Formats: sequence, C-alpha cells, structure tokens
Amino acid sequence: MMKKRMRKLVAVILTAAMTMSVGMPAFAAEKESIKFADSKVVTKETDIYFHWQKSTDSELLAEGYSVDNIEEIREFSLENAFLERAKLTDNELRAKGYTEEEITILKEYDGGTINENSAVLLAAAECEGSISKGDYTGNNAKGSIKYSWTWDHEPLVALTDKAVVAWAAYRATDNMEVGNKTWLTK
Repeated sequence: MMKKRMRKLVAVILTAAMTMSVGMPAFAAEKESIKFADSKVVTKETDIYFHWQKSTDSELLAEGYSVDNIEEIREFSLENAFLERAKLTDNELRAKGYTEEEITILKEYDGGTINENSAVLLAAAECEGSISKGDYTGNNAKGSIKYSWTWDHEPLVALTDKAVVAWAAYRATDNMEVGNKTWLTK
C-alpha cells in the first residue's frame, strides 16, 4: 500500500515539475501561427525525497498532499530503499538499467544516513522530460504539443508515470508578455 501511494506521489511531483517547466500560451488571434521551442526538465528521484523532508506537514498539505500521503512520506526511508536495491544481484541491477559504476556504488552502501552529499545518490534514478513540437494556429483554434519522458534506470519506488497538461486560451494584446521557464535539477 505504501509503495503504491509513494508511486503516485512521486509521479505527481515529477509531472508538476515537468508541466510547469514551460509556459505554453495559446493565442486566439486570427491567422496567427506560433511555434514553441523545445523545453526539458531533469529531476533526480532523491530531490523529491529531500523536498519532502524539508517541508512541513502544512507545506505539503498546501501542495495538495493528503494527511494519509504525508503520513506515508514521513514513514518512507530512503536508506532502506537503497539497501533493498543493493541486495539485488549485479545481473538484476543491470536489467534495471544500472551502470557498472552505479552497481559498485550500491554494493558499497552501508546503510548510513543519507544527506545531499552522500555518494550513494550517484546511483539514484534520473527522469528527463521534454515538451517539444508545440504549435498553435489561431485561425483554427487548435494547438498541439509532444510530451515525452524517460528514466535513466528504474527508480527506487516503482510508480505509474502520468502527465497532465493545462491549456489556457486568451486573446493576444500589444502589451502582453510571454515567457518560458525551464527548471533544471541536478
């Protein structure tokens, strides 16, 4: 039950980070055609964990987590998750996408407290999401985007990846500013 909810939580956070990483304006101007630049966001699974640990319950509630979600977040142990992964054979780890260097790092992890400078974090999964090929044609009132994401290897907690896109349409004016913002997490 814990893993299922944790999967949903990480999926929601990654989706939000990737979705918010680019502004996709849709203009209702006639015969106007707009192309959007590609945008990428990279997130390490452990960045989400550290965010949870630094956030108060009130802050997590404000972000949309339920009381049950927060209880599960507080019970989750990154150290135990890495120890469980390290118990797998080298072949099992390779099958999950780990490199030889990451396997060595996992096997050397002794279960000590993990902080943001811990060597074991080098074996954490990384997700790269991108929004590309966005366009909008005003006279047809249609827009499209292509969204994709990949993990460099299997994350510690198996989740269901989901994507959510919000689209707001409005009429362009001469003094309107449009901006894109890309978040890059190392």
